[in-house]
Amino acid sequence: MTLALEVRDVVKTFKSDSGIINAVDGVSFDVKAGEFVALVGPSGSGKTTMLSILAALLSPTSGQILIDGKDLAQMEEKQRVKLRREKSALPSRPTT
Repeated sequence: MTLALEVRDVVKTFKSDSGIINAVDGVSFDVKAGEFVALVGPSGSGKTTMLSILAALLSPTSGQILIDGKDLAQMEEKQRVKLRREKSALPSRPTT
């Protein structure tokens, strides 16, 4: 089965008044086409940040995200918008 999503050593840091916050720290995983996965963890563990990165809404500080073999970091904003639109569209249902 082909890989739909490849996540390689993704890091996301934010600067705050108290210093650097590591919201996501070296995350790697693969998701095969047709596979269902869940992102779980305690409050403040970086789930929402990771989902925002995977949805191409945030850019990682470092690391690589490939969706269907396409590197999000190599895409311009218009391409990421198109990818979000195409990948989030639900299949149409026949009307009865």
